[in-house]
Amino acid sequence: MALSAWRMLVTHARVQPGEAVLVHGAVGGVGLAAIQIAKLAGARVFATASTAEKLERANELGADVAINYAEDKDWDATVRRLTGKRG
Repeated sequence: MALSAWRMLVTHARVQPGEAVLVHGAVGGVGLAAIQIAKLAGARVFATASTAEKLERANELGADVAINYAEDKDWDATVRRLTGKRG
């Protein structure tokens, strides 16, 4: 699981310090690893999940912004607004 997250964030995306990373459905195995890897790279992490408990776990692992997509049906617009329309 961690290797999948590493490959996508480090090898393919080449995430850099200060960039924004969205981890949608952040509390699965790959998502949790992605949060930690993105933070290690110096990124600002936006995590989405469907419950407050899951979002709490994402925050514990370093997510900067937690969005409940079950409550915020326009979560994508929320991320866009919070990133200055960069998405």
